[in-house]
Amino acid sequence: MPLFFMKSDWKFSQINLVLKDCCTHFPIMKKLFSMICLALCACLTLACGSAEKSTLHYEPELIVTDSLIIDYLGNLQLLDFKPDRSEYLLYDFQRSELVRVDQKGTIRQKANRSMDGKDSYQSRFFITANYRDNGDLLIETFGGLFVYDSALTLKEKRKLPYELATGIIGGSRVTLPIADYLYAFSVGTDDRDRLQDASSLHTYPFLTAYDLASDQVTAREPMPEKSQMVQNPGVYRSMDPIPLYRDGLLHLMFMYSPEIYVYDFPSLKLKEVLNLNPEPTYRQLAPVKNNESFDRFFSELASSHYTGFAHSNGYLLTSYMAAAPQEEVDALPKDVVGGPDYLVVRDKYKNPYYQVFSEKEKVWEGKWDVDLKMHKDVIYSTHQPGVDPQVQERDEVVFYFYELK
Repeated sequence: MPLFFMKSDWKFSQINLVLKDCCTHFPIMKKLFSMICLALCACLTLACGSAEKSTLHYEPELIVTDSLIIDYLGNLQLLDFKPDRSEYLLYDFQRSELVRVDQKGTIRQKANRSMDGKDSYQSRFFITANYRDNGDLLIETFGGLFVYDSALTLKEKRKLPYELATGIIGGSRVTLPIADYLYAFSVGTDDRDRLQDASSLHTYPFLTAYDLASDQVTAREPMPEKSQMVQNPGVYRSMDPIPLYRDGLLHLMFMYSPEIYVYDFPSLKLKEVLNLNPEPTYRQLAPVKNNESFDRFFSELASSHYTGFAHSNGYLLTSYMAAAPQEEVDALPKDVVGGPDYLVVRDKYKNPYYQVFSEKEKVWEGKWDVDLKMHKDVIYSTHQPGVDPQVQERDEVVFYFYELK
């Protein structure tokens, strides 16, 4: 069949269209489609030759190593996975359903725990959902901590001695279970106003270590002195960093600060700082001084923020969103956010850029034609490289997993 005879200069998007056309006329091939695409992705690696090159002398290869294909009609967000990746936890925001999936993509369970009932987390929204090493699932809401077993049956509910300090709900990275502890970016139960108090950002101990066994906060530390939130105080959309526990150390990346901070845990003593040194594509956010107008949205449009980091085969990969030109942001009407003009500027300029580090030295910075997500040193995307996500199949959800080489 001509399906398998492809010109060497074809792009992945062209191959994808041929496969889709074939699936339309030969329905029996539909289930094979995603596996064929995976094989093609593995062969057609994303090298910086197809990206926007930096001046550094390194050509990273982003290799598709695996995929998770789920027979599901709807949109699913990846929340977490067990340490051995034998199970993935996903969430359907439209149906308010938690979905457990095994490593082959088979759905083990779908459950709505936001409704009333003995296993409910007693809230319409949750903030975080994380697996512990023992297989239990921890779900935190503004009302407390809910501990579930592997079948999403509620085992325990407790009121926490702190409140989570984040502007993100439903999959926030504001907490991270680490053995018998829980890292959290938090405020005391009576200190929520501290988030809006710019004068105390350099002294208030937001970083928190909580002992799950003793139900006690064992350590608290302020944000690092070098971070942009301390150096340039103001109102930020969310100040909580992205956490990663690796090799016995807690790594924290603040969205609006181009560094990675490495802490001993659970003592929360700062041990090391990695400066990310982004190129001029990155523009530092100038925070607004109050939260009563739309100024924050336009300030963010004209600035950058980091979105994730992961380690792969000896490399460190980071990602940040580029900034829209200040003059184009200034020309937008300021009485509405999300209008047609605003969306045109956002969609044109707010695209991901990537950095690769080796031995703490930046060796490459540029663009790939894929929107990568990173969680616990796993790199993944929800669409094929070079393919518009709007043209993908709607009756299955696919996650593609990557490594750097």
